[in-house]
Amino acid sequence: MKMKSVLLTATLFVLSAFAVAQNFTNNFFSTTFVGTVTASQARNDSGTSTQYYFDADNSNVMQNVDIRLVDHDIPFGFASTDFYADRDIEQMTAKHPGVTVSNRGTGVYQGHQFTYLVFTYTENGSSWTMRDRYIFIGSREAYFVTQVSLASYDDSAEWGTFANQMNIVR
Repeated sequence: MKMKSVLLTATLFVLSAFAVAQNFTNNFFSTTFVGTVTASQARNDSGTSTQYYFDADNSNVMQNVDIRLVDHDIPFGFASTDFYADRDIEQMTAKHPGVTVSNRGTGVYQGHQFTYLVFTYTENGSSWTMRDRYIFIGSREAYFVTQVSLASYDDSAEWGTFANQMNIVR
């Protein structure tokens, strides 16, 4: 009986560790976020695209998927993903002097070209790491997958579950 109690307690502990993660599916993608997902949408300031935001966080990590549906054709593949990456480098440099890009690369994920960046920056006296994957889906669609954590925290496992196991539906 004591062994059953220990096994039950251990099982509940393991399950509670995963209870905060949320498997999330919509018409665009499915993935596992670190916490409960909130969704919102907005038009961009220039009125040329609609963005659908999906956000979640826990005590260590903030995650976001931004689906951007553009009202006009955008250049194919790396031209677009590099454009978005370069724009974010400019914006991060303006907002956080001293920001560094510690990793930049391109690749193909589930048949879609992407650019990947890792920023390190300081805000409110803390050093942060932000991973961004800019994915070209089609001539009017791009996905931005972002994860932020304290630079001192190894967020590799969360990124692997979130971004590297994402299933793009379209």
